[in-house]
Amino acid sequence: MRRVSKARPHHRGENVLSHFQAQERQAIERDPVAMEALSALASFSPVLTQALAVRRDLARWLLLERAFEQPAAPVSLSGEAKARVQGAADLAELQTGLRGFRLKELARLAVRDLTGRADLAEVMETLTLVAEACLSASLDVALRLVAERYGLPSRALGFRPVIMGMGKLGARELNYSSDVDLIYFFQPRKKEENGPPVEEVVERVFTTVTRAMADLTEDGLVFRVDLDLRPGGKDGAQVQSLETARNHYLFLGQPWERMAWLKARPVAGDIDTGLRLLEDLSPFVLRRHLDYTSIEELKALKARFTRRKNEKIRHLGGTGRHRAAADVKLSPGGIREVEFFTQALILTFGGRLPHLRQPRTLDALAALAGEDIITRADEVGLSEAYVFLRTVEHRLQLRSLTQTQVLPKDEAVQDALARSMGYHRRPWPEFLAELTGHMDRVKKCYNLLLTDPDERPETGTKAPNAPTPEWVASLFGRLDDETACLDLLAREGFNRPDAALAACRRIREERYLPDSLARYRRQVEKLMPVMVAGAAASQDPDKAIIHLERFLSSIGPRAGFFVMLEENPALLGVLNMLFGASDFLSRILIAHPGLLDSLIDRRGVELVKPREAMSRDVDTLLGRETDTEIRLGVIRRFKNDETLRIGLYDLLGELNLTQVQSQLADLADLVMARTLDLAVDLMLPERASSGAPVPLAVIGQGKLGGREMSYVSDLDLIFILGRGVPELGMEQAVRLAQRFNNYLTTPLAEGPGYETDARLRPSGRQGPLVVTPSSFARYHETSQLWERQAMLKMRLVLGPERLGTRVRGMAARAIFRRALPEDAARAIDGLRRRMIRERGPMKPGAISLKLSPGGMVDAEFLTQYLQLVHGRDHVGNVRSRTTQTALRALVAKGLGPEGLAEVVPAYELMTRLANRLGLIHGRSDDANGYSPEEVRALTLPVEGGDPLAGLEKAMAVVRRTYAEVLGAEDGDVVG
Repeated sequence: MRRVSKARPHHRGENVLSHFQAQERQAIERDPVAMEALSALASFSPVLTQALAVRRDLARWLLLERAFEQPAAPVSLSGEAKARVQGAADLAELQTGLRGFRLKELARLAVRDLTGRADLAEVMETLTLVAEACLSASLDVALRLVAERYGLPSRALGFRPVIMGMGKLGARELNYSSDVDLIYFFQPRKKEENGPPVEEVVERVFTTVTRAMADLTEDGLVFRVDLDLRPGGKDGAQVQSLETARNHYLFLGQPWERMAWLKARPVAGDIDTGLRLLEDLSPFVLRRHLDYTSIEELKALKARFTRRKNEKIRHLGGTGRHRAAADVKLSPGGIREVEFFTQALILTFGGRLPHLRQPRTLDALAALAGEDIITRADEVGLSEAYVFLRTVEHRLQLRSLTQTQVLPKDEAVQDALARSMGYHRRPWPEFLAELTGHMDRVKKCYNLLLTDPDERPETGTKAPNAPTPEWVASLFGRLDDETACLDLLAREGFNRPDAALAACRRIREERYLPDSLARYRRQVEKLMPVMVAGAAASQDPDKAIIHLERFLSSIGPRAGFFVMLEENPALLGVLNMLFGASDFLSRILIAHPGLLDSLIDRRGVELVKPREAMSRDVDTLLGRETDTEIRLGVIRRFKNDETLRIGLYDLLGELNLTQVQSQLADLADLVMARTLDLAVDLMLPERASSGAPVPLAVIGQGKLGGREMSYVSDLDLIFILGRGVPELGMEQAVRLAQRFNNYLTTPLAEGPGYETDARLRPSGRQGPLVVTPSSFARYHETSQLWERQAMLKMRLVLGPERLGTRVRGMAARAIFRRALPEDAARAIDGLRRRMIRERGPMKPGAISLKLSPGGMVDAEFLTQYLQLVHGRDHVGNVRSRTTQTALRALVAKGLGPEGLAEVVPAYELMTRLANRLGLIHGRSDDANGYSPEEVRALTLPVEGGDPLAGLEKAMAVVRRTYAEVLGAEDGDVVG
């Protein structure tokens, strides 16, 4: 890259010189090399120039000693970082030492960069080495400080720490203001007798590392720390054991995690242990055999990446100087597209060609060209573009050491940027011309990645030529020739051609529009073959064509619908995907076609909608409406709109299990809140108008209580009445609860509601629907073990927080203060057996993910038994209402058998499969279970590629551990 031109010192450079004594200043001014360095820095980096003015020792080292003439040596960087902080007595001293070290090295590197002494490779490598040195030094000090806190030597802390560098840190491609993407792991080892809990120590150590690096002090920060790539993402524990990590990735790893781990490497701590983890995860990251699912995962990942990127960018626009809104990282043709292009191809071919796994982008492009996966011309073009764009990114960040990739709008800054890139005659126009050329080349390559010639970008579905509209036109032209039509449909992939033919005949014969709309009828006649072809190209053509025909029949004479389909081909793609994938969502849409509007152009709809956003949406829909029936319809319509949104994004692979469960739980909570408001408005209008809370607590249990909702979950509810409202006596409270329940469950034109179950209340069906806190407490003084077990899931959904806190306290005392009966394990296993007996026999060969041996109930009962045993002595997540969280906590604290760690991913896999089966078929598996074919047909990514084999393996893990803890043996109960 061309160097900054020589010039007289900028006024900021004069300011630096003014702080030197006369003799030192004269020495610098007589040294053209030092003056070139000062001029370059002063002209383009105000922040670093100001640092030189304030810190004369730094300026003397840099300019008088010409420290910038030689690059920093890796060994010296590591040694100096450790030396600066080895005596740190606390976090503050550690932070000060690291920030001084970083500033010094940034100043040296910036001068080398701006004067052309350092190329892009050196800049990225040096910044990476600085980050690694700071991480290693901070980890050493953190271990010492935490050990001193407990009065132990560092080696006695009971674990080996590993810090994995991801992203640009892992690839040794850091920029001046990068986040460092980290994952913290630890390997437990035998701790000292009477030593502190390992989990507590680990948390303290890594929290110290994060704060040492990322806290903003008066000296700034070292690097921002991003931990979101850890197992479970933002919802996962910030520090995890290596065994937990292996289980997560090998059983539950997502496509984006495969891509993230392409660049992973250990950067601090026990490097050898980190390298072994990389080796263990290699089969997850690079699959030896590329199957159709892998390609589809990458296509979905590309679509997701493109959509999220486009939400953040501002495109190049205008001409001349006004073309200054480009984001060189995120705009089309930017850095991210080069990186995604490279990584996607490595994931595609790297299993068979392991040497393609090159973390550095430029090395990876060269390797891909070496295997003729990309052309040499594309390698050269993308490499040149990457070097140019990364250099621009560095220049942008050098000005203020902030994380920016957006071109400036200020003309003076534009010219300074262009000159720093080597353009001097017409700086900005020349710079823009080269930038645009590079980004256009990147954009072309990226747009062709994983794209079939006949693929529609807006929907990700094939345009209707596979099967083509021509064969459908031929089909519609001879629907009376049954033999020919059945043969044609069979050739085109229909497993039940007779049912498909009947549906096509009904579609042809149905007069969807009256004669008065003849113009639109002609459009419909043209559109029908396209719609049938789209259904035939879906995941399940037989299912899709039946759903399409039923949906068209339910639409009725709505010309606008057919015009809308013609004008919105993306909508037709969404319908085809939905009809071919999910009986559950299809039934909702067929029964309530008015919900179709919510599917139109969903590009602006949030993937994960916060509860506050949901609340705003439903309140906007409700407005000032006062009619009870209309308000109830609005709430119900909102519930089903949101269910469609969540279900569609789930089918598209955009949501993980935790996000689906949380979204469904938030939706249920919000629907219940607005429904209770409606009941209160009707029965207690004065109370409602005053805004005073009603002292009725609605307690959730089961899946609702644990925020583990699925598409087919019912709502387990308990109602508890507090004090203080004369107009709300017990009789009135019971009526209020009944009305609330009726509003939730009554079928409406706007769609289905929720099924509710209040049998977990004191005394079950024989008990009152609403109880007082005191009667609740008295009942549970002698409640049975299964009732204590059920209360583990108890959560305040609605009502005064003070009342909820009181009830939770009563429940905790009832659960944990009383000793468990000696036969607790046998009793809990007996409850499981009773559930299986009451379900009755299933069809031969059927599998119940819930109740078959080793199923979800076994995992949940195992967890709940361990919670009952250990919850008295352990609070926090050991008592969590969420099974997965409780399991992880039990494993982390060692409160279970060795095999319990394997139950965590096994249970999560079963839950994912059950969630998807419920979404597809619209039923739980309580009664009939699912056939092996239904499980195997799932398109969810599963280790090994076979959902049925993965399920059987997971159930075997749970069954073995369940038997070990609760005493049941294989074969005791046949599911």
